[in-house]
Amino acid sequence: MAVKTKDELMNYVNTLIGERDDDDALSMIQDFEDTLGNVDSNSDNENWKTRYQELDASWRKRYKERFFGHSQNDKDILGNDNEDDDEDDYTKRANNISINDLFTLN
Repeated sequence: MAVKTKDELMNYVNTLIGERDDDDALSMIQDFEDTLGNVDSNSDNENWKTRYQELDASWRKRYKERFFGHSQNDKDILGNDNEDDDEDDYTKRANNISINDLFTLN
């Protein structure tokens, strides 16, 4: 059994109905169109549902990791390739703080 596209099936229905334009023929065309449209819609909804669940799980994991240290993704985003260099810069800045750095006078 071959899997047909929506257009192929609608062309097949058109061939079967031919020149008929009575209420039964038009009702059948509408039923096929509505049914095939619903099948396509359900397929897209399942795909979005899966993608949503994967993304949600990813963000939940990142949120949890934020409390226990930085994840690799955070380091890549922030550009912190080498934490030792960052600690050295922090230490240098901390040793050179003056009173003017702490307070601003108006």
